[in-house]
Amino acid sequence: NEVVLERYFNGRDEGSIQDIRSVTKSITAILVGIAIDQGVISGVDMPIADILQPAYPDIHIPLDLTIYDLLTMSSGKDCDDWDRTSPGNENRMYRRRDWTEFFLSLQQAREPGMFGSYCTGGVIALGRVLELSLSRPLDEWADEVLFEPLGIGNYRWEYYDGGRGVDTGGHMHISPRGLLSIGFMLLNGGSFGGASIVSPEWISEMWTPRTDLSGQAYGYLWWLNTVDYGSGPIEVFTARGNGGQNLFLVPSLNLSTVIMTSYYNDPKAVVSDQLFFNAILPDVINMKQSR
Repeated sequence: NEVVLERYFNGRDEGSIQDIRSVTKSITAILVGIAIDQGVISGVDMPIADILQPAYPDIHIPLDLTIYDLLTMSSGKDCDDWDRTSPGNENRMYRRRDWTEFFLSLQQAREPGMFGSYCTGGVIALGRVLELSLSRPLDEWADEVLFEPLGIGNYRWEYYDGGRGVDTGGHMHISPRGLLSIGFMLLNGGSFGGASIVSPEWISEMWTPRTDLSGQAYGYLWWLNTVDYGSGPIEVFTARGNGGQNLFLVPSLNLSTVIMTSYYNDPKAVVSDQLFFNAILPDVINMKQSR
């Protein structure tokens, strides 16, 4: 619960905010948990058609497509952001006005819940489910229940559909300190400054392996790793975004690490993982063992 190392480069400082891309998805997962804690959403098994069908009456929404499927990237829609030819690729979505409509209109390639495929459109639709369930602007509610209690004021969402939709799938701008506060809260069982933000039960659910995405374990919009440097397995939970944006959390060490770089769509973005898994984490383990 204290900063032990902080460095900025290339003219950045503690007040600089950055596009964290898909780290936004992991924040959206926290917001879903808060909504479930508050009873705004009944649970992860709720069919999204219950909320979205009245808003999109001309689109057939499968009754077995649930919030769980969107949280785990297993919607079964013909959507793969890692395949440029995929009909649901995010770059095709960005050229449309209503991104939720784009996602819902995609063909159902598989049964929901059967196969993991990285799809930003599903998280956009999840945000729309959340906002319609709230019956109020999602960004205002999120500020009230998450960002303001954490003391985060220096951030901003991006929008779509002429400003009517909140981009819950990416492109939030926030400072490293802001992201670090979210990490502190999660490592503290969902509490911050004596206030409960999200239940510890939801954090546990969020960090439970649900899907396999190209050999990588995935929970509720969080990446899951288990590493071993010779002293036993260490669990690492990561909010990850294009360009080298990462929030690494290691509960067993009470370690929260934020690394941001500007290598968008560049293989050099791997430097964030290299710094953390090859230097920071093993050094922290060694320091702990030598005490």
